[in-house]
Amino acid sequence: MRCEGERVEGPQAEEGPRGMSAREVRALALPDGSVVEVCSLAGDIRAFPNHLHDHYVVGVLHASRRALTVSSRELHVLEPGDVFLVNPGEPHACDPLDDEPFSYRCANVPVGVMAALSKRGGEGTAGGSAREGAAAGGMPPAACGAVAGSDGRAMRAPRFAVPVLHDPALFARADALFARAAHEGPGALAELDGLLCALLDAADAAAGSARACAEPGGPVAAARTFVDARYADRIALEDMAAVAGTSRYALVRAFKRELGITPGRYLTAVRVMHAKSLLEQGCTPVEAAGLAGFADQAHLGRVFRNVTGLTPARYRAACAKDAS
Repeated sequence: MRCEGERVEGPQAEEGPRGMSAREVRALALPDGSVVEVCSLAGDIRAFPNHLHDHYVVGVLHASRRALTVSSRELHVLEPGDVFLVNPGEPHACDPLDDEPFSYRCANVPVGVMAALSKRGGEGTAGGSAREGAAAGGMPPAACGAVAGSDGRAMRAPRFAVPVLHDPALFARADALFARAAHEGPGALAELDGLLCALLDAADAAAGSARACAEPGGPVAAARTFVDARYADRIALEDMAAVAGTSRYALVRAFKRELGITPGRYLTAVRVMHAKSLLEQGCTPVEAAGLAGFADQAHLGRVFRNVTGLTPARYRAACAKDAS
């Protein structure tokens, strides 16, 4: 699918998370057909519950200090002027640390874009990069691993080694790029590869060394594999526990320990990921609800709005205009 979606903007308090005063989402098609979402959000938003995505999130925080929790084990303080980075499948939550209105810009980057970047070894970055040099020397890019895309296929793609960067130059670079893309369209994303390479290198440097990110093993991995394949079916906790070879209670404890969420919330997150993909392909909210495993359209609407800030219909409208 290629969409150069309609801009969704203006007051939408009834459509988004409680306290949101403005949200803008624009879906932009790259030459290879990949769709990058450029978003901005502002308002008196108290918290985002623990959730995960099937894409990378690269964001810049304009206002409000926030506590970013990643995989239940890592707590990071986000200050205005920081860059935040989230990998696909990485559970995370965001809570306020002050009473200031929340404001940020971000880009949702498909796994395929990052996988292609890894294959090219960072070509096109201004002045080269450590990643490009490593590729030229025959070394694999740092922090590479198998990452599942929106269609469930695993691709080898780099992962950000840290979730927060305190780098004024990269903040300004990312903020300017996202602002231009929101107003000028896909042409402004010509610099996206260079920005992503710079962020990957900066994250590796901030981590102190390159690190590979592997999926957790044991019962959690078995249950996730089952859910990823059978999300559209009626799945009970007992089913996941049976596949994982453990009790329901042990599985819940293992999920909370490794991912910070329950098996039920993981199942819901996977269904939302697939519903987004179906809506992007032109399915109606009713069709997407059934194909993604939700009880009905109303169920999809409640969950989808809580996670994305938009109703399914509004999200579909943002991607409805094909770039022919």
